[in-house]
Amino acid sequence: MKKPGKGGNITIYDIAKKAGVSPSTVSRVINNRPGVGAATRKRLQKLLKEYNYFPNEAARSLVNQTSRFIGILIDDIRTIHHTEGAYIIERQLVDLGYCCMIFNTGRGNESKARYIEIMRTRRVDGVVMMGSTFQNGEVAASINQLLLITLFDRILLTIGGRQRQSIAPA
Repeated sequence: MKKPGKGGNITIYDIAKKAGVSPSTVSRVINNRPGVGAATRKRLQKLLKEYNYFPNEAARSLVNQTSRFIGILIDDIRTIHHTEGAYIIERQLVDLGYCCMIFNTGRGNESKARYIEIMRTRRVDGVVMMGSTFQNGEVAASINQLLLITLFDRILLTIGGRQRQSIAPA
């Protein structure tokens, strides 16, 4: 079996083959689910540690239909108010189990629309747009297909269409 650093990452299929169990059994151990005997669980945990296994979040996102990524779009990252706001938002989203991607879009509407398209193709769970320059017709047209948009100056942060956290600017 491959060792990390010698040809690739270990998958649950590799671990399952080595242990003589099904991949779903390995998955149940990784996710701390019931249905696995104590001896098998212990043996799998040992193998997972031995082979330095870590979950593939891209594979999880395909199964769960959620990326756990939030895009934060800032028109000029040099603006201290936006930088501080991005810091607060990112910290709170991490506490909620999300990973953030911060993008410096520039002030041009075409550039903003391009970054919104990137968010769509990356299948982010939400987008936070910081700054009033996102409020125009060209940008609005490019966000119509996204499920969630939150404007920072509106203070309310929502994820997946439901309110999750109110964020007050520093």
